[in-house]
Amino acid sequence: MLNNNKISRSLAVIAALVVMVLPACTGPRQAIQGPVPQENKVSTGMEAHGIKVVRIGHAVNGMMLDLRYRITDFELARKVLKQNTPLSIVDQATGKVLAIAESDTVGRLRNVPQNEDSSKVYWMFFVNPGGAVRPGSTVSLVIGDVQIRGITVE
Repeated sequence: MLNNNKISRSLAVIAALVVMVLPACTGPRQAIQGPVPQENKVSTGMEAHGIKVVRIGHAVNGMMLDLRYRITDFELARKVLKQNTPLSIVDQATGKVLAIAESDTVGRLRNVPQNEDSSKVYWMFFVNPGGAVRPGSTVSLVIGDVQIRGITVE
């Protein structure tokens, strides 16, 4: 059981990490180009393939999107949440593709589930150049061949 001091320290470490690596972010590397093939597994809810989106909002003054998610089915999620699985956010109105944020020193800015704790909330940061995706925008999360559509940015 975590106390408030441990939670505060953890949040401070994450904030410091984001501040330290933001200048080193190299931007999109493996963004999906063009439309996603129709044979993909598509969900129009906030959950697909054992992954449930909790929220998505702006971070770093709108230059990044902060996605929070839970794992509801670890068997299904393991099949798509591998270390090298392509990740992106697609703005449904414009088709603009945002890649996972990446740093030369730290790598991809994402939290990967290490154990089967369904109460834990995981995170991913996506580059949002020029604040292109704004609050109220509807986006899709694309993880490999899985799409979760209809997510509203807070």
